[in-house]
Amino acid sequence: MKDFQLYKKEQLDTKSASFCGAKWYNATIFLNSGKTMSCHHNPYHEVSDTAVIENYKALHNTTIKKQHRAQMQKGERPADCEYCWKIEDMGNEYISDRVFRSMDFSDQDNQIAFNSDPNEDFDLQAIELYIDKTCQMACSYCHAGYSSTWANDIKNHGPYMDVETDKRNHYKYPRFTDQLFKPDQTNPYVEAFFKWWDDRLYKTVKKLKILGGEPLLSLHFWRFLEWFKKKNTGINLCIVSNFGPLVDVDKLLNSADDVKLELHISNEAVSKQAEYIRDGLEYDLWVNNVEKCLQSDNVKIISVLFTINALCYKNMIALFDKIIAWKKDYGKEKITFSLNLLRYPVFQNVLVLPADIREQFAKDLSSWFQKNTEELIDAELEQFKRIINYISKTEVPTNVIELRKDFRSFFTQYDQRRNKSFTSTFPELADWFNNL
Repeated sequence: MKDFQLYKKEQLDTKSASFCGAKWYNATIFLNSGKTMSCHHNPYHEVSDTAVIENYKALHNTTIKKQHRAQMQKGERPADCEYCWKIEDMGNEYISDRVFRSMDFSDQDNQIAFNSDPNEDFDLQAIELYIDKTCQMACSYCHAGYSSTWANDIKNHGPYMDVETDKRNHYKYPRFTDQLFKPDQTNPYVEAFFKWWDDRLYKTVKKLKILGGEPLLSLHFWRFLEWFKKKNTGINLCIVSNFGPLVDVDKLLNSADDVKLELHISNEAVSKQAEYIRDGLEYDLWVNNVEKCLQSDNVKIISVLFTINALCYKNMIALFDKIIAWKKDYGKEKITFSLNLLRYPVFQNVLVLPADIREQFAKDLSSWFQKNTEELIDAELEQFKRIINYISKTEVPTNVIELRKDFRSFFTQYDQRRNKSFTSTFPELADWFNNL
């Protein structure tokens, strides 16, 4: 087992109490809207279109990130990185994502970053690249900035009302500005990315993750895949897909000769509860698509991305059981999972649940964890421990009454717009929901 604590002590703490290599070498870039962030836990910020025309490295090396680098070199905590600080503040035994992220880069490169001028422009080694927000699904915790179906919901039915804790206004506007350019228009962010790629990135990037929307529904993706195959870079190509309706998994597998894909697929429940949370999902089709990929020699690994929220507590373990069965059939390393706590919207965070249900949730997870420890890889073990701790020990927000009110208001409207029923899908929460 990898000793994550030892790595943190010897490689990160010797630099500063807040150093993270991702701030230098990792980026999430939205080509559709001209935004960036250092990792998916950070809030995104805008990239100037004129800046990327003058310097394509501005797609990543923004003023905000450079300020954060300077803070990390001094051991200060950038506020945008609060996800990791909250994990670390639970106790020294809990490992935050800044440890996992930093381990993606060599000790030498991390030392170079720590010693550098924070205003220096760095080439990326890991990229999450959003092509556009075309998506056939509209998951309950997603929003119009990431999904065209969500945008159409708000366009056709208007904003969600009486959701006061939605401070980011995710459910009030169709967010058309998150898709700035039509397919036939010149996009300066796309042009900057390919200039940077042809000049430097194809040499420095080790991991490239393609996201959407649903990237397999984008014509840009298929053109990119053919281009990628011709480059023969040896880069680890990861695709994030919902594996829902309209996704042509057969086409992907047939087009991926010699690429050895890494696939990340989202889900956190099974059957009708999964289909409620992830509106548009067909669970049986999802399972079938996963098994096609597990059987393919063109797929190196599949990772199931869990977004742990208030609705998945009841049958999340059933999905863990499914994954364990796949591990036994196809290999421990062929299919894995990662556990991410839902932070936004805050009213869908697991902490809005009643205390007795949260307590039972933590007990169920602990019991499952003890029985299946031998089947899990190192990262899964660490993430499981911190999730159990978060659910069982984190204090309820002081505004929990407001959050629960918004929970009721949101899902009442969600049911009306999506032809669903919260109480019949989650009968164990029906009395609590009706009395909010």
